[in-house]
Amino acid sequence: MNLSFFTDNKSGSGKIRGEQIANYLGVKLNPTEGYENDICIYVKSQPPENFSNVYLDIVDGKERIGWIKRHPEVGIISISKLSQEYLADILNRKDIYLIPQHHCNFERKQRKPREVRVVGYIGGKRQLNYDY
Repeated sequence: MNLSFFTDNKSGSGKIRGEQIANYLGVKLNPTEGYENDICIYVKSQPPENFSNVYLDIVDGKERIGWIKRHPEVGIISISKLSQEYLADILNRKDIYLIPQHHCNFERKQRKPREVRVVGYIGGKRQLNYDY
């Protein structure tokens, strides 16, 4: 069985979770045909009404909760253990899959102190223009 990822590419988190993972796995991203028999993972986007083999990775898209409640047949993917527990509780489901978000530290885990050798920045150019 093949995988296809679908994302609307409107938000950074959806793009990271959808586009980057699809590219990493070497699977289809936003195909327009030839995905009918694939397992389809919709990242922060809503599947079409005639869906099958669908999982919804809501990331931080809480606005999808109402749709999920109306479509209990869709598979659900969470980004953290806390999110998995929350979704299981509000959806009254035990079948929430966990694929940890690779760039967020929801559990507030800490590493052992060591010298910092590499520094990175997450955000856009706009955030760099602030006067602090």
